[in-house]
Amino acid sequence: MPMEANQTIVQNAYVVTDIHQAIEHWHRTLGVGPFYLVENAPLQTVYRGQPVTLELSVAMVQSGELNIELIQQLNDVPSTYREVYPAGSGGFHHVCIIADDYDGEVERYRVQGFESSLEADMGGYRGIYLDARDAIGCHIEVVEDGPGIRGTYEKIRRGAAEWDGSRLIRPLYPLQEE
Repeated sequence: MPMEANQTIVQNAYVVTDIHQAIEHWHRTLGVGPFYLVENAPLQTVYRGQPVTLELSVAMVQSGELNIELIQQLNDVPSTYREVYPAGSGGFHHVCIIADDYDGEVERYRVQGFESSLEADMGGYRGIYLDARDAIGCHIEVVEDGPGIRGTYEKIRRGAAEWDGSRLIRPLYPLQEE
């Protein structure tokens, strides 16, 4: 099926076993920073049709035009992360796109046979992971465009552009710089 849209991947996301250790490794190896962190955050999701509460720590950093997300699942419940990486392991998990027409974009992927592995309200915007591993080797996260998601990405982008090397880890929320 030919694709009608040419989507921009805005993020690559990785499952990690220790969020603080991962931040240190990414910074030491690639020099990226600062990292914007949310720790021990509960997230109400639907995993493969079943309600599941995930407990996550998430860090985001910008490298050029690409956002990098590190995700540590803290609880032992079934999830899109655990189906790819059992507890104690990690690696590349998904790419993310921001969709102007969320419902239309999700439908384009569903028509291709990609099933939802996670759905959630992610702080005021809808998000879904679609399992595209058989086609491209990873999941695709589609997030609904809007001021909340744009504000989050802009804060991280601005932080990286203005970073002087201090304060490697910063809180993601509130969106205003403290």
